[in-house]
Amino acid sequence: MGRMKTITLEEHILTPEIFQATGSSRQSGDSHEYMQALRDKLFDLGAGRIADMDAAGISMQVLSPAAAGLELLE
Repeated sequence: MGRMKTITLEEHILTPEIFQATGSSRQSGDSHEYMQALRDKLFDLGAGRIADMDAAGISMQVLSPAAAGLELLE
């Protein structure tokens, strides 16, 4: 029997377009460094995310935008 696949649901992402459209760039957080590190991870849809998935044994992710106010956009 083959290796079991792990699929994670509602993994959050952010794109520059979503970030700007929802006003996320104007929201303040508790710590600038923490928020910058979090934003960097959310923006990463490439090698860093894949490396994190591989390290955690994740085969596939279902991605969801992570921004307040998406429901207000056209």
